Amino acid sequence: MSRVLQAVSISQPVMAILGRESFAGSVLSVFAGACNLVSDQGEVVTLVSQRVGNGPLNIVLEGEGFLDKGLEAGSPVEGDGCSIRVGEALVVSLVGVEVWEPRLGWAGLNADRPGLKANLAVLHDHLIAQAPMESLACLGGYGNPPYLVAGPAGVRSVESIYRKVARRAIGGLLVALHEGDRQGIAAGTLALAGLGPGLTPAGDDFLLGLMAGLRTWPQCLAGKGLSVEEACQAIYGAVAGKTNLLSMALLRSAREGMFGEAWHILLAALRQGKAGEVRGAADRILGFGGTSGADALSGFLAVLNWLMG
Repeated sequence: MSRVLQAVSISQPVMAILGRESFAGSVLSVFAGACNLVSDQGEVVTLVSQRVGNGPLNIVLEGEGFLDKGLEAGSPVEGDGCSIRVGEALVVSLVGVEVWEPRLGWAGLNADRPGLKANLAVLHDHLIAQAPMESLACLGGYGNPPYLVAGPAGVRSVESIYRKVARRAIGGLLVALHEGDRQGIAAGTLALAGLGPGLTPAGDDFLLGLMAGLRTWPQCLAGKGLSVEEACQAIYGAVAGKTNLLSMALLRSAREGMFGEAWHILLAALRQGKAGEVRGAADRILGFGGTSGADALSGFLAVLNWLMG
């Protein structure tokens, strides 16, 4: 007998997908707190627990830690606009669900805003203190290219072939953005696409954070002959087909300025929060995946380091 769960909230883009007459697809992957679905058209929708929260791909369900029970990759998925059936194990009711808007408001984050500089310093220091040593947040500290976050003082980070590739690619990408070099942007992005470990590879996570940074500080592209929208499209265009479906869906959302609830909380804390609120907001992002959150925050702060440096 199928379990029936109520959806608490759903992102506006996902509601648009499921609001059609029918939805057909299959289970892409299953975890305790998330179940990724993919439509026959390649659109990714993610069922998540309330602990994970809202995101551009997400349907938030009541309860916690249950999504891996009885669900299997490859199981058929059907939707009719009012509910979603996942195999024989689960039915998700969409009746009365709250629609959540994933598009971020970027106003109020000018570099000269009172208190912002101090909050950004708190974010930088907290990232370095809390990031896993194998994350891209710890690439700095020895021969790093310009704009990378500096690693912990006196600590040599874990090195691997992929991290050496990442260091070169990130440096090249940031220099290309600084110079408005579209071919260089494509080359640096292509080298990062799908690079590294994780359900969403580290290079993809860095690119997601980088797009958040470009939208937060669009003045970094002033005089480069490149708008933020063009830069984000160039990044996404270079990634297309070079990484997995979930990463592609998240990067497509980032291209459109859509990010998870944790990013909304972080930007609000940077605008007007105190140090403790900034650290708490950063921890929400750092909690995603083994290194995903740290890798994304590294991309975000790389834009600021470029702007301020």
